[in-house]
Amino acid sequence: MWALQGLTYLAVLVFVFFVARRAARYASAPMHLRWELYPVAHEVDKEYGGSFMEEMDWWTKPRRTSFFNTIKAMAIEILFVKTLWENSRKLWYVSYPFHGGLYVVIAYLALLVLGSLVNLFGGQVAANADWWQAALYWLTVLAGVVGMVAVSVGCLGLLAMRTFSDGLRRYSTPADYFNLVFILAVAVTGLYGWAVVDPGFSQQRAFVVGLLSLKAVALSPIFVANATLFALFLTYLPFTHMTHFVGKFFNYHNVRWDDTPNASSQANQRALGEALNKPISWPAPHIGGGAGQKWVDAVTREVNK
Repeated sequence: MWALQGLTYLAVLVFVFFVARRAARYASAPMHLRWELYPVAHEVDKEYGGSFMEEMDWWTKPRRTSFFNTIKAMAIEILFVKTLWENSRKLWYVSYPFHGGLYVVIAYLALLVLGSLVNLFGGQVAANADWWQAALYWLTVLAGVVGMVAVSVGCLGLLAMRTFSDGLRRYSTPADYFNLVFILAVAVTGLYGWAVVDPGFSQQRAFVVGLLSLKAVALSPIFVANATLFALFLTYLPFTHMTHFVGKFFNYHNVRWDDTPNASSQANQRALGEALNKPISWPAPHIGGGAGQKWVDAVTREVNK
């Protein structure tokens, strides 16, 4: 099974490299257009919303912010898809099993790697092993089955809504359907392998041990199909809009909730200077944009009118 192992190594490298590359691009993006929508998660003493800008002489006063509040708000949104619950409850009922199932599958993969490391170093992750190894065995089974069932239910629900809901169908692209079918195929083949061939996911652990020890292992055809689909999906993922998970932090922390006063922030002043000296790269006749024009030229012209 060297071909499958080689494909898996390649998939992990491609995934890590291009996801890191996308994160770096977000982090180094030019200064954004501020939203200034309140309440902002990192504000303290603003239990009912509002802004520090409502106070008299706000720019002269020290600010109290909480990074923990930011992380808490993002965690609630990411783990429970809060915004969708508040704005589209019907869609949430199929979207949350999909997203929640993916989180459980990630936990399953982590447990699978942990169990493989235990086996690699002389332990035995099995139902009849010592209590902690048996607990690891059953946690892996539980996370794998629950995660893949939830993902399958979510995929089917989202496919149905994108097909039969007029509002969603109008904005659904062929890629949206393809992505859901691709993920569904990975989940269903994994469930079939668990139910019919390997109820303890022992082949998956053996495969990971082989990856870590550079040794080929014998696998059943259904697991070869499942692992191949998963590796292909991992390779494909960084080039799709599904990597929006990379942008969550930047979108919330650096864009939606950025309210640092420009006048007192050297970093903001530097970023503004860099943005103003960038060329206008699109036709903008209403501000005199054109070849060779910079944003500082347009701003200066508007100010002097």
